[in-house]
Amino acid sequence: MLKIEKGDIIFSNKGGYLSYYGIARGACYDFDNPFPTEDWDTSGRKVDVDYYKIEPTIKYSEHIRQLLYLQASKGAFNKGLRVNEGYLFSLSKGQFDYLFDLVNTTPIKMDVVQKIGKEDFLDFEETAEDEKQFQDIHIGKTKGYNKKQLDEIAEQRKHKKPCENTTVHNRVATDPHFKATCLENHNYQCEISKDHETFSNTTGLHQYMECHHLIPMKAQKDFPDLWLDDLFNLVCLCPLCHAQIHYGDRSSKEAVFWSIYHKRKTDFAKVGFNKQKMLEIFNEYYF
Repeated sequence: MLKIEKGDIIFSNKGGYLSYYGIARGACYDFDNPFPTEDWDTSGRKVDVDYYKIEPTIKYSEHIRQLLYLQASKGAFNKGLRVNEGYLFSLSKGQFDYLFDLVNTTPIKMDVVQKIGKEDFLDFEETAEDEKQFQDIHIGKTKGYNKKQLDEIAEQRKHKKPCENTTVHNRVATDPHFKATCLENHNYQCEISKDHETFSNTTGLHQYMECHHLIPMKAQKDFPDLWLDDLFNLVCLCPLCHAQIHYGDRSSKEAVFWSIYHKRKTDFAKVGFNKQKMLEIFNEYYF
């Protein structure tokens, strides 16, 4: 309970059913038990939560094997295929993603999006999409485009706006084949340094690398006539550099950001992004 923060999502268990989800209003605080007994102390803690009903309800027993498989350590589910009794068990990322996906297929879908914050949800959705796309690339399922295909897409895009290509939550969808093309064009080598080696991917043909949009896709709304999901804006990075530009402090993010920009500044200039414009992008979307 001490770990809970404002905005955390809480999945309920009522009679073996996931029938409510909650959004924490804030961290827990000391609070006297209003119904003390011999088995329960008077002193305790409380978390204020806004609860929302899920209809139809979701039966945990139909999903518990998968949830148990995704459990990182002792948690909400036990080997007897039951839900443990207790308060506020932590979920692994896999368990959260699984339950969130279940809830997000119910009629309350947009309600969940609104309550956790649209920007946070779009980040969550984009991360999930990227992970799936990287997986398909590295198992050899998704291939890059050849020059003829790229030319055809460029021609098609002249007659279509980027924001017409959106997900159900109005986030601009990305094309996994562009990511694959980026990795292939850079021979699966990190653009920060070719010495950044990782490990062999599932195909055994290349080392594992990831892609990053230097101008984030969430900025697409600011550039309605320019497709940000394109090769000029896609960067091949090792997982460490990719994590650094997402989760590092300002100087760490700047090191990756400006290194890439200076290598690509001619390409960015062609579509209207000089150093000042890129600084504005960095300040707006990276920090």
